[in-house]
Formats: sequence, structure tokens, C-alpha cells
Amino acid sequence: MIHEHSDKCCQSRLQRAKGTPLKHSQRKRFLWESQGLKRDGTSVTSPEGWTTKCNWVSVIVATSDPGVAEVPKEMQRQKGFSLIELLIVVAIILIIAAIAIPNLLRARIAANESSAVASIRTINTAMISYDSSYPTVGFAAALTNLGPGGVGTACPNPPTSTAACWIDGQLASGRKSGYNFGATGTSGGYYAYATPVTANSTGVRSFCSIADAVVRYVSSGTISTCAGTEIPLE
Repeated sequence: MIHEHSDKCCQSRLQRAKGTPLKHSQRKRFLWESQGLKRDGTSVTSPEGWTTKCNWVSVIVATSDPGVAEVPKEMQRQKGFSLIELLIVVAIILIIAAIAIPNLLRARIAANESSAVASIRTINTAMISYDSSYPTVGFAAALTNLGPGGVGTACPNPPTSTAACWIDGQLASGRKSGYNFGATGTSGGYYAYATPVTANSTGVRSFCSIADAVVRYVSSGTISTCAGTEIPLE
């Protein structure tokens, strides 16, 4: 059992303990502060030979079972988080996630849409260059004709009407930055379009253009052509 002591009984307890050898196997231990202190001109000495401060914490006396010693309450307390504290932390994390995730999604959509608009403009420039390079053919019949012939494929030397190398292989493959792309041309004109791979996730608006090179958009939904009557992008 644990006995709490005050300064009055400190000396007498320690004095009686001097005549009692403390065997380690019995796990009898005295706990006191390690700083020496003389009280009324008399030093208090522990059984271990240390000069100690009389204001010691507690004495652990062997129980009826000599192999077991009680542990002070101070030592029984275990540090950790309570259930309420853990629930508060989880709630804070969920609140932060609820705020951050929609913002990240909107930022991703905005970035993909900006990339799609830039790609449509690139296709417009490539179509005009293609028509100038192959006047007998007109505008490129397919988007792949504007590229090198495939993703990671080197441009042929010299370029051909089926691999003109005016755009990169990734864009020519028809998918880039969350958008699907397509283009069809004839000798009289062309149209190009970009539509989200996953609506409201990789993008919201669809974009397109015709031979006037004006980028237009559709507020929602997917498209596979461009009539030229869509809303011009400002």
C-alpha cells in the first residue's frame, strides 16, 4: 500500500528504514527527491547512502506478497488522448476537408478548361498552317494528321499530309488535361472541339472553333461538332 508522508514524520520513517535492508528482489523502494538538504543541522540519509531532502514524495512498502510492490498514483497515470479529444480532432479534419476538397476540385476544373482553350487555339493555328502547306488537300481531315503520327513518335522528315507535325502527339491523340479533342476539315473549312472526359469533374464547359478561329463554348454537356453559333469566349 502507498503511504503519503509529511515533513514531520519524514525523519522517523527514514531512521527506522536504516536498520532494514532493502532487498531488490522484494522490490521495496523508497522514493525521495534527489537534492540534499540539512534540517535543523542534521542531515537525513537514505538507506542507499544519499543525503536527501526531507520533503520526499512517498514510500512504497512491500505488500503481503514480497514479489509485488504497489505503484504510486503518480506512476499509475498514463498519458494519452481521451475519446472526446480524438473526436474533436476528427471533426476538425472533416471540416477542413469539406472546405478544401471543393476548392481543389474547382481549381482543377479551371486549370483543365484553360488548357482546353489553349489547345483549341493551337489547333486553329495548326489548321491554318496545314492548309497553307497542303493547299491541294485543304484543312486536315482528322486531328491526327496535324501531329507526328502518334504519342512519342518522332516527326517524319519531311512531314507529310498525314503527319504534319504542327501539334504535339498528346494533343493529336485526342485526349489531354481532362479533355477529349476532335477536329475535322475539308477544303472549304474545318471545326475543332474539346469536351470534358468526365462532366463536372475534369471540366464543366465544352469548347469549339471553326475556320474563323474564334473560340466558343457551351455551358454544360458534351459536343462533337461546332456549328459556329455557340457563345464566343471573351
